[in-house]
Amino acid sequence: MKSDIEFLKENRIFSGLFNGDAETLLEVATPGYVKRKQYIYQPGDPADAVYWIKSGRVKISKLTEDGREIIVGMFQNGDVFGEMAFVEDKPREYFAEALDDLTYVLIRRSQLFALSRRKPGVIYRFAKLIAERRREVETTLESLLYKGVRERLAGQLLKLSKEYGIEDTRGRLLRIKITHKDLASLIGSSRETVSLTLGDLKRVGLIDVNNDRKIIIRNEQQLSQLT
Repeated sequence: MKSDIEFLKENRIFSGLFNGDAETLLEVATPGYVKRKQYIYQPGDPADAVYWIKSGRVKISKLTEDGREIIVGMFQNGDVFGEMAFVEDKPREYFAEALDDLTYVLIRRSQLFALSRRKPGVIYRFAKLIAERRREVETTLESLLYKGVRERLAGQLLKLSKEYGIEDTRGRLLRIKITHKDLASLIGSSRETVSLTLGDLKRVGLIDVNNDRKIIIRNEQQLSQLT
């Protein structure tokens, strides 16, 4: 595994900004580790740090008033999460849960401010990241309002294919296991409805499932026509 400093130097926020004085990053970066199914933070916790994933996956979610889980993001190696700590001093509103044994690097809010004064480019890159995440949330909300379950599920499978897909003899294999419950939480539906819809997509030959219960997208073009 790469060292913390190598990892940070390749990060989308810091890449190229600190190559001449990389020890600055090393001084403020703190490594961390949590086991699968543990929380990195929960609603009400102080938003005092930004995180970068070295290995593993993280699910960002919140609970509705009736107790349903809504997943607002799933992140993997190299991704940033908890980025709102850079722009506002408010408690966390979401759950950040490790989907695998997770190693990460964090930088405290106060240290980020100090870094941004030395390297103003950090501010621009964070602003760009936050804007991208906001657009993703807006797209998700629009989908929930105007699209049916079949359309939303097809769109989510295509998104997962882009992020986690690898070429397979039968199509595009999602290299992660994702439960029907998590898919339901991602598209604002019920597990039962998602299971039935996946079954329909499998019957018409758009998807398949391998022996490890990982989804294979057999025809992305036809699947995209459903979105």
